[in-house]
Amino acid sequence: MTISTGADAGYSGNVSGGTFSGGTNTTATVKNTTISNALNAGTDVTITTASAGSATGNIVQQSGADIVKTAGTAANLTLAANGSISLQGNITSTSGKLNLNLAADIGHRGNGTVHDSTAGTYDLNGGTLTISGNSTAGNGLAGANAVYLQGTWTNVSGGSITGAANAGSGVTFANNFTEIGNGTLTVTGVSNTGTGVDIEGSLHVTGNSTLTVSGKSDSYIGTYVHGNDTIFAVQDNAVVNLTGQSDSNFGLYFGTTGYFPGTLSYNGTTHNETFIVQDNAKLNLNGTSNTGEGAFVYTTSKLRSTNISMTVTDNAQLTVTGASSAAGGADVTIGDAVSGNASILVNGTSANGTGASLSVTGNVSGNSALSVEGNSTNGTGASATINGNVTGDTAIAISGTSKTGGGAALAGTMNLSQNAAVTISGQSDTGTGVNQNRTPGCTALTRTGWPPAIPTDRKYCDHRQREPDSHWPLEPR
Repeated sequence: MTISTGADAGYSGNVSGGTFSGGTNTTATVKNTTISNALNAGTDVTITTASAGSATGNIVQQSGADIVKTAGTAANLTLAANGSISLQGNITSTSGKLNLNLAADIGHRGNGTVHDSTAGTYDLNGGTLTISGNSTAGNGLAGANAVYLQGTWTNVSGGSITGAANAGSGVTFANNFTEIGNGTLTVTGVSNTGTGVDIEGSLHVTGNSTLTVSGKSDSYIGTYVHGNDTIFAVQDNAVVNLTGQSDSNFGLYFGTTGYFPGTLSYNGTTHNETFIVQDNAKLNLNGTSNTGEGAFVYTTSKLRSTNISMTVTDNAQLTVTGASSAAGGADVTIGDAVSGNASILVNGTSANGTGASLSVTGNVSGNSALSVEGNSTNGTGASATINGNVTGDTAIAISGTSKTGGGAALAGTMNLSQNAAVTISGQSDTGTGVNQNRTPGCTALTRTGWPPAIPTDRKYCDHRQREPDSHWPLEPR
């Protein structure tokens, strides 16, 4: 079935009924203005290739065959294909919500995919988006990827996107995607050897909306958030939940493109990547892996050829939870400011790596809160490295337990002032309870650890550059 600017031909149905079917014909054409006119008249439109015919059952919207809703109230546009769906034109609404449903592989052959054009604009004017694709048995028009969105998607308000792949990604956001309103968009992607859900373009979630993403991969990254020259923004009371699971790689990877531990550059070209969580928004990251990192967050400009920033501010909250058998449970590195009553919560477990770790290079101010809680069998339970000024009523808490490794560790060149305070608590069966490598400046620090036995709930001021083997307790203030 082709959507084009040419004359209608080869299908059954009519404008008033709103259903256009190719039947058993090998080809059929629906004129784009025929669809637009039906939507403007308030008619829900369905275009389908569901049949027992010999054709592949693809639906292709040609370039220039734009579907434009300019009148009427809310309407539904459904494309249902036995095979794949390819959008090469624009689909927009300026009057009423346009609820768009793209269902590929309704023939259950395992090779029906959904993709769009890099030049395409898809504005639903507050409508919902529902997409499904499957490439587990073979390639569709989008290749090995089940759902591949590379155009500009705007004013989406809830819905669901589901993709299952073998070698490609389950669901990919490759360009610009904006969710608004009070709806919930659920994204689920699975792949055997590719990424479950890949977010490599700009993503904006705002205005009380909720985005819930779940990615799973057997041998690659479960949920992968990266990009170059992109913006990832969660704002205005929005909530984003990202979950990733992998057997042998990162469960969830969130941060700069190309950074796996040991990589120092990205293609020799300067790229800008911005991550924003602000205005009462919440970003929840959760990752699990058997042999790789559970949840890995890296948003700092320590790499060559990249300008990376992440801000958490104005009552926003970032929560990272991770678990791994062989590597770090939750590993978070942030290279920018935390301010305005914002909070960062890191919680992780690991058998042989660090349970939870947080590294912040930047100032922490304005009644913000940092919390690191971790547990490990053979590694460090919880670790924090803070490099910057910590002011206001900021509270930093580190709590960890381990059987054979260190319970909790604190490091960095942290300068505390005003009412800022640090609490660190650690316990280990055979290792060190608490290890504080460096804390210059006058510090309101409460330290509890076993072993050795340390007096609890006592404040200390450390003006010295202490070595890792310094003895506790320090002289009380």
